[in-house]
Amino acid sequence: MSSKLQSILKNNDFIVGVIFLLFGVVLRFQILGIKNSQSRIFPYVTLVLVIASGITLLIQAFLKREKQSATKQKLVEKKELIMFAVLGVACFLMKILGFYTSIFLLLFFSYLYVEGTWSEPAVMSSLLYSAVCTILLYLGFNVLLGMITPTGLFL
Repeated sequence: MSSKLQSILKNNDFIVGVIFLLFGVVLRFQILGIKNSQSRIFPYVTLVLVIASGITLLIQAFLKREKQSATKQKLVEKKELIMFAVLGVACFLMKILGFYTSIFLLLFFSYLYVEGTWSEPAVMSSLLYSAVCTILLYLGFNVLLGMITPTGLFL
């Protein structure tokens, strides 16, 4: 095998792209089991986004010209593991605090963590971003779709 092909096969973008495409295939077969055609709309949109993301990652893997550094590239970094843990805590809090409160807190702390600072402008930006996203989620789920979301002490 050529060194360029080996470099592509070891690339995280390539690995995740293949996983996304395989997930898309599984999702497609799962969607076929849904009897009501109107109930398939959201899963089909999700399917298109997953497959498009997978193809984009594969293209990025083939277009990258740099070789990996001598140190082995990790599939998941420490920062990503922390974000997964925060997501897990948010899922747990949904039953206690409610969906929208948990989402607000998830977005607020995730934004600040990614920014890497707790300065006043960052906190204000995080508050604004979290509030706008939470309001849009409420309008989308409750008002437009009429979905019931998990409730808790708060919304």
